[in-house]
Amino acid sequence: MRNRFIKKCCFIGAAPWTSGVQAAPCSLPNAISNGQVADAAKVMDNFNAVVDCAENAVTTTGSPAPGGIAVFSGSQTIAPGNLSGDVSTSGGTITLLANTGVTAGSYVNATITVDAKGRITAASSSSGGSGGGSIPQRLYGYGIRGNSSDVLTSGYIAGIQIAVPAGETINRLGFWGANSTTAQWRMGIYSDNGGVPGSLITDTGSLKVGITEGLNIANLTNTFANAGQVPILVWIVVVPTVSNFTVYKDGTKAVRYWNNGGATLPANAPGATTSGTNGWAMFALAD
Repeated sequence: MRNRFIKKCCFIGAAPWTSGVQAAPCSLPNAISNGQVADAAKVMDNFNAVVDCAENAVTTTGSPAPGGIAVFSGSQTIAPGNLSGDVSTSGGTITLLANTGVTAGSYVNATITVDAKGRITAASSSSGGSGGGSIPQRLYGYGIRGNSSDVLTSGYIAGIQIAVPAGETINRLGFWGANSTTAQWRMGIYSDNGGVPGSLITDTGSLKVGITEGLNIANLTNTFANAGQVPILVWIVVVPTVSNFTVYKDGTKAVRYWNNGGATLPANAPGATTSGTNGWAMFALAD
């Protein structure tokens, strides 16, 4: 008993100056009042209880920096550490989210890959001719596929009249079409000339090759903005080139069409155009 007391009393005497770590309070088995004649056995029991409590305390290893994350390095020791994995830290509590490898930005007609954790791990944009999927909310024209369809003859331009709200900017055009790997097409916006197409405002640029069953969308070379205070009327058109292709229709709205005789969109629509009785499912999109 004497050796154990001598061995441990030195640890107790040094403990208050070796660390700033606070441990849980140690309880003593015996209460001794000032002026009371102390029983040696009770005093030894108190000393041994304090020593045992100190030896069981959790202490630090190394030199943990303030504000760091504490990690158990043993059953009774704490060392500095970091989180790892999808969310990590580096010497503090600020967390870093792992990059999935997808480039930040906007994607048009996007194809995405989602992992089991709900993160987008791959994304790519599609050019004109992509189809399927749902129609965005801000759509102008006839974006609902009907139950019937028409074959557009190569070189004939077909169009529908739409109203673009004040302050809106159109950046894409599209239509509902039937699958064709050989069809070539482009779309454009014409001004309204008293109920018929007028002059070409902007188009989708180079020819788009192939049509997917469903939605087919292409970016405009230059966006079209209505900077005025009231809606304005314009015409959106599509021209088949090289071969005919099928466009779905809703059967409710009249259209205009004319023979272009080529693969380009003319700067001005001809004065004589023909009114159809069906509304082809064409539309303009705004992000």
